[in-house]
Amino acid sequence: MWIKNLITSSSAKSLVQLKSMKVSHCDCIKEIVTNEGNEEKDIEILFSNLITIELDTLKCLTSFCRYGNCEFKFTSLEILIVKECPKIETFTESRITTPRLQHILKTDKGEEDVRWQLEGDLNATIQNVFQYKVLNFVHSFKSKVCFCSI
Repeated sequence: MWIKNLITSSSAKSLVQLKSMKVSHCDCIKEIVTNEGNEEKDIEILFSNLITIELDTLKCLTSFCRYGNCEFKFTSLEILIVKECPKIETFTESRITTPRLQHILKTDKGEEDVRWQLEGDLNATIQNVFQYKVLNFVHSFKSKVCFCSI
């Protein structure tokens, strides 16, 4: 059996004392928190003591949580590291509060570390990072392709 998510939203609510979260080398994880099977309409998940999140080598990760009814509050989050998560497009599909977070450290295999300044909110910044990566790939591809006529 492949693990597609780490915890349910109801379990995440109970992690109030969590200070650091590192998830690494899980090729099948698509999201960290899931709301699958939960019938609640609007869910607020407060991580009041979480200072650091590191997401490392998660090849299938598309978001931290993809359910629009889960609002996240990371009131103490200062460090977010995203390493080799090529499919991440957004952090969450819902509202997110990160008052202390100023930068995202983004690294990919064979590339230098990049520190991204938060632009608006965390979701907007992650989306900009993803779009930047796609545009760089397209530009790189175009520069390597030679169109020749015979």
